[in-house]
Amino acid sequence: MPGVPTGGHADDIRAVLRADPDTAPEDDGSTLLQMYACLPEVDGRAYDHAATVRRSGGPEWQALREEITAHVITVFSLWPK
Repeated sequence: MPGVPTGGHADDIRAVLRADPDTAPEDDGSTLLQMYACLPEVDGRAYDHAATVRRSGGPEWQALREEITAHVITVFSLWPK
């Protein structure tokens, strides 16, 4: 997966994260899940829930991916450019 353009436009960040097939068998191979784990408001329980949803796949994971992506974009938008 190419680097996530943290200083880029929301559409560029979203495109990179959506392009990631997220097929790694281990949770630590999921770029989005690891980015989620780095957010200060994400505790062990929230991470475990996201990891479980990721492993089960399906619409719930797709919805959570979109939610996490939107949150990550919001965080990146606050960084100085």
